[in-house]
Amino acid sequence: MSINSRSGKDTEAMSAELPHKLLPPLLLLAVGSLNAAIISLSKLAISNGVPPLANAFWTSCGAGLALLLIALRKAPSNLGTKIRYGLLAGSVSVALPTALVALVISHIGSGMTSVVYAFPPLLTYLLSLPMGLDRPSFRRFAGIMIGLAGALIIVFPPDGGSVNLWMALAMLIPVSLAWGNIYRTTAWPQGGRPGELAAMVQLGAASLLILPMFFAGQVYLPFADSDIASYALLAQMAVTTVMYVLFFMLQKVGGPVYLSQIGYVIVATGLMIGWAVFGENYSASVFAALGLIAAGLYLANKRKA
Repeated sequence: MSINSRSGKDTEAMSAELPHKLLPPLLLLAVGSLNAAIISLSKLAISNGVPPLANAFWTSCGAGLALLLIALRKAPSNLGTKIRYGLLAGSVSVALPTALVALVISHIGSGMTSVVYAFPPLLTYLLSLPMGLDRPSFRRFAGIMIGLAGALIIVFPPDGGSVNLWMALAMLIPVSLAWGNIYRTTAWPQGGRPGELAAMVQLGAASLLILPMFFAGQVYLPFADSDIASYALLAQMAVTTVMYVLFFMLQKVGGPVYLSQIGYVIVATGLMIGWAVFGENYSASVFAALGLIAAGLYLANKRKA
C-alpha cells in the first residue's frame, strides 16, 4: 500500500472525529515555528565560530542519534529499505538544504533565509501534478506566477542594487526541499514509523556531509571550549530532534502538498526572529515582495467552498 492511500485513510479517519481535526494545523504551526528557530540558532552558531558544513553535520548527527535511541524502543523491520530511504531522503531533504542554509545565512541573514521557505509549497504542487498527487488548477498556477514575481523582486532589487547572488543561491533550497517532499511520500517504506524514518533521514544526511566537511577544512569539535557556539549547536540538535518527530507525523497525516505549507510559518516566524533577535532590517521592496508572495500563496492554496 502506498503512503498516499495510507495518508488519505488516516486523514479521513481523523476528520471524522472533531478533536482530531486540529491535529494537522497544530502540527503545521509547530513544525514551521521550530524550523524557523533552527535557522536562527544556525546563524547564532555560525556567527560564533562554527564552520557552516560542521554546523550542518553536527545538527543532523546529534538529532539522528537521539531519534535512533527513541526509535530503538521497538525492533526495526525492513532495515535495508529504510537505510536506502534515509540516504536518498536525507540528501535532498536535509544535507543539501541544510548546507545551503549554513552557507548563505551569514550573507543574507536569518530573516531573508527564511523567505525562501515560501516556495516549497508551490514547487511541491508543480512536481505533484505529473505524479497524480494533486490536480491541475488555473487558480494555483496564477498564484505560482504571483509568488515567483515576489521572489524576483528579492533576487533582483528594483532600487538599483546589485543582483543578490547569495539570495539566488538560497533559491536552490526550496527546489531541494520540494523534491524531498515528493520522495518521502512516494517512497515511504512499508511499516515505516515516523520516529524511525526521521532517524534514518537525519543519519543519512550526516553521513553525506562528513566528506565535504573534511575536504573543505571545516571540522569542528563541539565543547572543546564551553562557549556560546557549542551551546547553540546543542540547541539545534535538541530542537531538530523534536521537530523531525512532528515533521514525519505531519508527513503521514497530511501528505506532501499540505506538509510543504510549513514554509508559510517559517517565513513569518523567521522574519520576526530576524528583526527581534538579530536586529535585521528589511527594505520596502522586500515587504512589497512578501506581499506578492503572500497573495500568491493564498491564491495557490485557496480551496473552493
